[in-house]
Amino acid sequence: MEILTWITESDYLFYSMAIFDDNQIELFNQSLQNGFSCADPKSKESDFAICLEALWIGSFFNQLSEFKIYSEISDAWNRISKEEFNAYHKKDSWIWKCFHWSSTFYGIIPVSQMLKIVHINKDIHVSEEELIDIYRHFPKALGSCYEKMVLLEDDCFVSYKRFGKHIYNSEEDKKEIQKNKEKQGDKDFYLPSGNEIELFNNNPHEYFLHYKAYQKYCEYMEQELGVSKEVIRHILDVVNAFAKRPYNSHYNFELHIFLKNKEIRFTSDEQVEKAAELFIEVINGTRMNINRGYTPEELYLTNGISPDTEKFEITTVFYRAPSNQVCKNNNNLNNEEPDISNEGQLYLKLQADLENGHLILMDMDIN
Repeated sequence: MEILTWITESDYLFYSMAIFDDNQIELFNQSLQNGFSCADPKSKESDFAICLEALWIGSFFNQLSEFKIYSEISDAWNRISKEEFNAYHKKDSWIWKCFHWSSTFYGIIPVSQMLKIVHINKDIHVSEEELIDIYRHFPKALGSCYEKMVLLEDDCFVSYKRFGKHIYNSEEDKKEIQKNKEKQGDKDFYLPSGNEIELFNNNPHEYFLHYKAYQKYCEYMEQELGVSKEVIRHILDVVNAFAKRPYNSHYNFELHIFLKNKEIRFTSDEQVEKAAELFIEVINGTRMNINRGYTPEELYLTNGISPDTEKFEITTVFYRAPSNQVCKNNNNLNNEEPDISNEGQLYLKLQADLENGHLILMDMDIN
């Protein structure tokens, strides 16, 4: 195989493996001969196997439940100087994590600011030139597995996933990126702790569950309203997808998808009010791309940035049964004719300030 020959005879394997963390390297070393199990598609082992396959380092077997490393790769790996690799790997694997964080929570970041993120780890010392050189040796094949960033001419890294085609040279693309910079304004960049970066990279899909507002929302929805964990998780996934976008004009539907979900049932006005209140806390406690990683609450409390005058209203209509019954809610977000299957009509109106990434609850009427 020509690809395997090229991989084993070049420095491709050295630089490709250097991005992985210590636990992944240890698993790789233990699996050179017999491979490893990855039967659970949601496991870290499965994620690692997907990356290795994308890098042409091995293949899935036995109905995707096992992953085996090509023998040619094993031989080439054993020929690599471990002393040289370990020294480079220490820097490279950390910087890879910093890029993953930055692509998700900033979208656009100057090289000088990326260097500050890297130096959060006091054991890592690199210059801008060295940082760019390490970035240029990142394996390109993992763009579909991780948050890929592209270095532009103005010394900014831009998230490929966040902007897609809007990272090249046409005037339209440049305007798209400029639009996002204007939305972010002159806000500072949120500086995470080293532990935050590690926690996010260890499991990006679970990271947001350590937010206190998310924990409160999950507890209320599950214990008081009987909503399944799967549905709650879907709601929070939507919130995070919204928060990671460079900018968003579809707040009405996105922010109130929880009221549209047919598995959520309310039996009182108080339940609706509490669910809405906690949901607003979730939004205000979510790290947002438009805020350069800050939550709206952090901007409001610590940076002195308060909501401006742009307001919007959301009116949701749903029907509930008499107090001795439990019923599903229906809503009229899309101006569709609601299915009136129960007596009693309830309106929830939220008025909020929306500016610079803020969603601050101003008024809430239920009638």
